[in-house]
Amino acid sequence: MLNQTETKFVTSPIAPDGETKGFKEFEVKDCKFLAFKHTGKPFKFKQVQVFDVAPDSLKVWLKLPLLKMQIQSATDLNYFEGAVMRTGKSIEKEFIQGFDFFVEKKDNSAKKQEIEILETQIASQRSEYNNEVGRISRELRSVEDELRIGNNNYARMSDYQKGVWQRESKNLESQIKTLEHELDRKPSLNLEDDLMRLEGLKRALISDEIRVSEDFMIWEW
Repeated sequence: MLNQTETKFVTSPIAPDGETKGFKEFEVKDCKFLAFKHTGKPFKFKQVQVFDVAPDSLKVWLKLPLLKMQIQSATDLNYFEGAVMRTGKSIEKEFIQGFDFFVEKKDNSAKKQEIEILETQIASQRSEYNNEVGRISRELRSVEDELRIGNNNYARMSDYQKGVWQRESKNLESQIKTLEHELDRKPSLNLEDDLMRLEGLKRALISDEIRVSEDFMIWEW
């Protein structure tokens, strides 16, 4: 016997294989000649606290035989006592195993869709900007390399080649200035508004998540 009041007592039934299985509650008035048998096992328990987890994570613990439990949430929790559905932000039970509850989840599909659209839009803008800056930078490096190689080879050129190179080098220098100017005038990518909107949506999505906490005492077999 695990617990007794004036009207009820709680026991742990013994299965045919000798193992104790869960809890069983009896009315005292119906069991005047009931005999008890010691299981031969020491009565052990441990207290566990779980904070701020998803309901499904908590339900793993509810499958265990619990001597006591208290579940709390900022959101209404729905559960059944017999055929009657109860609702509350706190649930307290004793000597229970396989308890279940459910919550009504908010419809946040619109937020999720907007987040997906914003993330795609931001990624596309970044990619387009980086590709354009990369193109200009690669072209600039190519022209600079061509000018450097020509200048390094200038001393070995014939008079005719030197004349040609002098005209070509001026053209290359002009291209370099144009590309540098194009890079300097390229405005920075401004995603501040989109990023702030995205962060706000993600925070709102997190706040919509249902979180629960539990303080319970587990019977260790």
